[in-house]
Amino acid sequence: MLRFLPNFITLLNLISGCFAIHSAIEGDVRMTIVFLSASLIFDFADGLVARALHAYSDIGKELDSLADLVSFGVAPAFLLRWMLLEAMPQNVGGWEILLVNFPFIMVAATAYRLARFNLDVEQSTVFKGLPAPANALLVVAFVQLAQKYGWMDSLYANLQVGILWGFILFQTYILVSTIPMFALKFKNYGLRGNAMRYFFIALSAVVFVFVGFGGFFPVILLYIAISLLLKAKKD
Repeated sequence: MLRFLPNFITLLNLISGCFAIHSAIEGDVRMTIVFLSASLIFDFADGLVARALHAYSDIGKELDSLADLVSFGVAPAFLLRWMLLEAMPQNVGGWEILLVNFPFIMVAATAYRLARFNLDVEQSTVFKGLPAPANALLVVAFVQLAQKYGWMDSLYANLQVGILWGFILFQTYILVSTIPMFALKFKNYGLRGNAMRYFFIALSAVVFVFVGFGGFFPVILLYIAISLLLKAKKD
């Protein structure tokens, strides 16, 4: 029974993602954050438990990707869709349907990103493209900041839509790109070889305590920028 525990935790990730989708459709940003946070915790915990119990399985690997697609692909897309609906006229129809549903391109990018990860043995210490959980954090933090500082009320609708489309295109690209990004995976817990990981975890904790969940927006952007700089330095 214990060997099934990692898969059970993965399914909790999936269920939390379903609740996050419902909250996102309703435009309840706070509860979307709560359920996505739960998904992130379960996504991290299933790997820890699997390593502790030596309970690795092919079905566990597939379940993990399916759960991540729901929690970190579909749920953030629906949250961005809600933002677009808020910016658009009340009666959406015709070509406007394409505008409103544009965030679903990010779901396709997330699915491709997860499938490639499952087949690429080189992504054990370095990721290629932005990991799906990090992309979900970027989205939810962006939406919370927009709501907190009145961005959704202070900009013209066309400008809001344009910014959102640009944000979605950026995310789609960064998800499917092959840009190497350092992974927060520890082979040992010493400082040597893990300095960047410890720095990033400490920075995220400080930002969360003093700024709140929205602080993950600049943190994830910094993560992307550092990865690009490391790539340029290596090249």
